[in-house]
Amino acid sequence: MQYDSTTLPLGSVSRVKAQLANSDLLKALKTCRFGGLNLDSVQPELKHCLERLYSKSPGVILSAYYTAGEFGPHTIVDLLRRLYEKRDFPAFLKQAYRFNVYSEMKDEIDVALTWHSDRKLQDATAWQRKFAKLREQEILRQDSPPPTARIEEDIPDNSKETPRVFQLKPLGAPAIRRGIHSEENLVDDPYIVSQTARAKMEKANVTHRSALQTLKTHLVGYGHSVAERILPRGWGRCGIEGLAGRSLEGVSRS
Repeated sequence: MQYDSTTLPLGSVSRVKAQLANSDLLKALKTCRFGGLNLDSVQPELKHCLERLYSKSPGVILSAYYTAGEFGPHTIVDLLRRLYEKRDFPAFLKQAYRFNVYSEMKDEIDVALTWHSDRKLQDATAWQRKFAKLREQEILRQDSPPPTARIEEDIPDNSKETPRVFQLKPLGAPAIRRGIHSEENLVDDPYIVSQTARAKMEKANVTHRSALQTLKTHLVGYGHSVAERILPRGWGRCGIEGLAGRSLEGVSRS
């Protein structure tokens, strides 16, 4: 049974309940933000909505998690496995990349990438490149990374060129023999950075992302709207004397 939520007041609990009854989870979240409502006020309706979507459209719950943080009984990995079981590989890759869960679902992601490649889909190459970068980051975040890490050149996802592959090695000062001046052939490698420095950066990114996600969850819990961008920063919008924004960036131990 479908309810006509358009006739109900904007930002009202009744409108949220009608949208949840229609399984319009994303619209319900927008209504909650508009009316400054907390999800606790519609828990029964929210529970039934999540149960229906988990069975039919788990990707909708993942999109809601991306917007408002985790608020349901199902974890991100559980929902991704549900998408994988339904063989909705396009949605699975989109959400797996969005939540950066490569380390938890390597095998499933490789199967989905192969599925795209075998069918010669238009975005197959772009997905291969995106997850190749996640593999690089995963290797460099390890406590004991390999002596040599292979990384691909950064090029646009829609480029038809084949990216060059470089080797990232720890920097070392070569022994110089006195009295002998020679010039070695320089390698055409734009990545003039040590593997140690790159590994530290990747580990710091994980800490930064975790801190921002925790802060985002608390802000949403207090009824604030948090918008995300590709760069690791968040914006909090507070309804106090109009619209106020504060950039949340540069999180570090210091």
